[in-house]
Amino acid sequence: MSATLNIYPPVIDTYMPAQITGESLRVYFSISDYNDIDDIINAQVTISDQESNLSVLDRTKYPSQIMLKAITEDTSIQNDNKYYITIEATDGTFDIDKFYKVQIRFTAEGAGTIPIDWEDPTVPQAIDSWLAANLDFFSEWSRVTLIKWIAENYITIEGKELSETISISKSQLELTGVLKFTDGTSDISTKEYLNSYRIEIKSGNTTLVDSGLLYTDKQSNNPNEFWYKLKYILDAGSYTLTVSYQTNSLYETSVNGTLTITGDSGVDQGFTFSAKENQEEGQITTRISRSAQTAFTGKVIIKRSSDDTNFTIWEDMHTISINAQTSVTYDWIDNTVESGRLYKYALLESYTSSGTEKTYLKEYNKILMLVLEDMYLTIANKQLKIEFNPQVSSFKQVVNEGKVETIGSPYPYIRRNAAINYAQFPISGLISCQMDENENFISKEDLYGGRDNLRKYEQFNSYSVNEPFETTTNNDFVYEKKFRDEVIKYLMDGKTKLFRSPTEGNYLVRLTDVSFSPNQQLGRMIWTFSATANEIAANTVDNYYKYKILE
Repeated sequence: MSATLNIYPPVIDTYMPAQITGESLRVYFSISDYNDIDDIINAQVTISDQESNLSVLDRTKYPSQIMLKAITEDTSIQNDNKYYITIEATDGTFDIDKFYKVQIRFTAEGAGTIPIDWEDPTVPQAIDSWLAANLDFFSEWSRVTLIKWIAENYITIEGKELSETISISKSQLELTGVLKFTDGTSDISTKEYLNSYRIEIKSGNTTLVDSGLLYTDKQSNNPNEFWYKLKYILDAGSYTLTVSYQTNSLYETSVNGTLTITGDSGVDQGFTFSAKENQEEGQITTRISRSAQTAFTGKVIIKRSSDDTNFTIWEDMHTISINAQTSVTYDWIDNTVESGRLYKYALLESYTSSGTEKTYLKEYNKILMLVLEDMYLTIANKQLKIEFNPQVSSFKQVVNEGKVETIGSPYPYIRRNAAINYAQFPISGLISCQMDENENFISKEDLYGGRDNLRKYEQFNSYSVNEPFETTTNNDFVYEKKFRDEVIKYLMDGKTKLFRSPTEGNYLVRLTDVSFSPNQQLGRMIWTFSATANEIAANTVDNYYKYKILE
């Protein structure tokens, strides 16, 4: 039986991660389950230009336009795609930002002796006669995989390379970076761009900041720019800064540098800041005020931390821009607090002085906590309080599992088919205008189309020509209907809402299967709603902004 029936071609991906020009590039593949690595002597490789289809191998070194390469196993890889051959930049003529097609076939054990020392890179591989004589011992060619070399590149943070010490103030809390490409002497333009990045800051071996995997804005004028807002207020001192990144051609690397934190770069601009609980409405109200001799131009940012991170992670909750004002009084209401969690708030003053942005951070030292009394559904500044008969009748964590029963076992096999894992629970409650007594959902003026219309309605209901008639909160059918119509639109709008309750906690949900039932005993003046709440994202401040829970 000929070797071509027993040796199968390598299984290879359609493209390989790019490599820096001048450096070695690995091409990974796996071997058929019907073969063993011991059945294979070496790999035969062809490389051609993707556009012209012409070979780019060095004709002096590889006159047959096929080169022999040793196969190496990467023991750090656990899957089957652990074998590779290495292509050197000197094996052919390779330009940056250009794709090349690579195909590989195996030489089987039993082939005739190769007439050259093929593993010596200085020996030309003149193997035409050997190739012709041993065709029966070669596998088929693999499918094409693409390879690419890219220009040298480096990261700058705050305008400095990571080989330099990068210094920011304690309250700057934002890092600005750029990926740049170079020909070794100056920066150049290239088709390559930044795809994703990750920022880590360590003190010794302790990781204080980990951004997770972040993606750049491909639609921006410069997709190689990136910004990361620190949520950890670092003490003054030096830290290890690591930036890991990947380009669009899958080239990836990590670079370490030193980050030095100095004190606040600005001075206190005279703002006072306080926060207090509103237990009845499930809110924390923050107040910013200032009365000074000089006007302030800049912005102030309300930041929040919780016991969930031991008050180490601070996140931006609300930003107020101020233009040349001396006296300032501003209230911001936090509708996203979770029942039973401890919170702290801080104010970051940001302004420009002598052409440089200055920042100053002041914490409000009081720790606050709410224990919610009702259920809430919130979008931005619109909060629906479900005060009357709020119910969650069941709670399910949805996973995608399959049960397989076989004749070989008396017990079934349970397999999870995907990473699906989200909460789902039915909610219900009574709809009445009396649950919005503080008008956090909608004001009565807005409901009636303005103050004048509201006044006319109130005057009309205070008397009648034929007999006196006066509505009360218990018999105002018109107000109840107008309010209910707004609630129906709110529950049916298909938008993501923040669900909060004292027992279930906080969830970002989409409501489905929404239905309404009139209460017959009260003449259908008030209705009950029911819906299924489906968790659609993690309960994070970043997602609050993404889904418009915070503005």
